[in-house]
Parts: sequence; C-alpha cells; structure tokens
Amino acid sequence: MDFKSLKKILVKELFLSKNVFILGHNNMDMDAFASVLGFSLICKKYKKKFYLVSDDKVFDYGINKTFEKMKNIHFIDSKTARDLIDDKSLIVVLDVNKKKLICLDNLSSYSKVVIIDHHDTNSDTVDAEYLYIDKTVSSVSEIVSMLLRKFRINIPKMYATLLLSGIILDTNGLSYKLNRRTFFYCYYLLVNEADMNLSQELLKDDFNSYLRKVKLIEKTYMYDSFAVVVDKSNDIYSRKDIAMVADTLLTFQDIKSCVVVAKIDDNIIGISARSIDKIDVNRFMNNFGGGGNKNEGAAVIENANINDIENKILELIKR
Repeated sequence: MDFKSLKKILVKELFLSKNVFILGHNNMDMDAFASVLGFSLICKKYKKKFYLVSDDKVFDYGINKTFEKMKNIHFIDSKTARDLIDDKSLIVVLDVNKKKLICLDNLSSYSKVVIIDHHDTNSDTVDAEYLYIDKTVSSVSEIVSMLLRKFRINIPKMYATLLLSGIILDTNGLSYKLNRRTFFYCYYLLVNEADMNLSQELLKDDFNSYLRKVKLIEKTYMYDSFAVVVDKSNDIYSRKDIAMVADTLLTFQDIKSCVVVAKIDDNIIGISARSIDKIDVNRFMNNFGGGGNKNEGAAVIENANINDIENKILELIKR
C-alpha cells in the first residue's frame, strides 16, 4: 500500500466508522505516544469519537510531563477497549506491527484494522486488511505529520512539539535515518509552532538512568566495526535504556553496527541492534524472534541463557 492509498482508506473508514481506537506498542516511547495523539487530530476533524488505548502502567519522563501539561489526555486499557469495540469500530495501530508488542490481542479477528508503521514485517506481524509500512521514514511521527498535512489539519502547538520530539527521538537527535523529507517535516512542525526548547525538555534523560547506561557502554567490545554489549549481571534495564545505549554506540567513530543485550525482567532478555552499514538489522533480529527495519531492531527472549545468545550473536557477526 502506498501513501496515497493509505489516505483514501482512512477517509473511507473514518466516514464509515462509529468510533476509533488508537494505540501504539507496549511500553510506549515518544514516537508511539506522539503518533497516537497526532492521529487523534484526524479523528477530531471527522468528528469521530476516539479512544486512546494502552496497558502501560509506567511512562517515561517526557510522557509524564505531557500528562501534566495536557490534562485532557485519557487512556483506556485493553480490557475496556475490547468491551467497547464493535463491528462499526476502526482500530488504528501505530509504530508497531508485531502481535506480541500490542496490548490488544487477536487483532486479526476485528473487522477494521489499520496498521501504520516503519518497521519491517515478519511471521509475528498482525494479519490486518490494511497494512502500511514505510521503512524509508525516520519515525511514525513523520508519517502522522505527513497525514496531518495531507488532511489540511492545523496542528496545535503541543501536538506539533510532541511529533517533533518523536522524530528527534527516533533519529537519535537528528543524527541518522535522515533524508530531505525528514527535515521538511521538522520544518513543517516548527512552522506549526513546535517548541524546540520544550521538545528538548521532554526528551531529557534521568541522571540515574544515564549512569546505568554508562555501565552498559563500559562493557562494549568490538569485532571490526561491530560493537557488542552483553550484560551478564542481574541488573534489570528497560527496553528504552537498551535502545538508547545502541543509539549512543553509533555516535562513536569506527562503530557502524552494534547490538546490546541485557535483562529486562527476571527471566526475560532484551536485545537492541542498530546499523548504518550493510548489515540488515531486521534480518539479524529475526534470528532471535524479533524484527525492525534495515537500520534498527529489537527482540525479547524469555527463559533463555544469555551466554547462548552471545554465542549466536558472534556466529552471525563472523559470517
């Protein structure tokens, strides 16, 4: 499906739908969060009742700051959503296409589902009638900004700021995954009064979290231009922290690809990988049941031995 077809489908389905349920991936980052809120503006244009859906119990600093500034934002959980969804409901899923990363289960059983994402598909991808994947964009915040422009929607200042923050987050501070279109939509959001200073505030890191990430970086070892981090301690990290360490490693000289492995729960190991080289990260992560796109990807593995994961990573690198 191309972008023009996506717009036509959204126009048709919004016209036919009674209400809309909008959600991102579990453990939302700023890209998913901004995309969900940004898409709600399209629902408002069509005067459709919409629900924001999430089972997240804990949010990062920037999302919590947004809740403080926008008192009218309200999320319902997946159980409540399931009770409300009927045949006249449209479900819009943003920044994710994998079943295990979405709080609403059995999505393929619903009559109208639109998925909008920039990550590649694999065997865990939801079997949805409308699947829009654009791996050339920086973020789903960029895609939603494109939709808002095509729908001729005036973007309120706070929404523009959030979408800009989503783009900045997913490009690691506008340092990679960039093209002319990305810069155009940053400009477009700034024209809509996105606040760069507030964006920087929303993306601030927690100091203690930063120190923990430094501990991970200290465990880096190299295979040519491939950086590897494997934490074998009992420390628990968030998926976001692991991803940020991977992003950071790419900013160093002579590192063109990297993978970071650490516990994200007692019996769960998280993997985050990045590349600006010939390595296809999506294919790399498929070996661990994960996915992503050519430049970034992740995987979550339960009840696995971290030494076995490390050995498999090294085998793949040496091929």
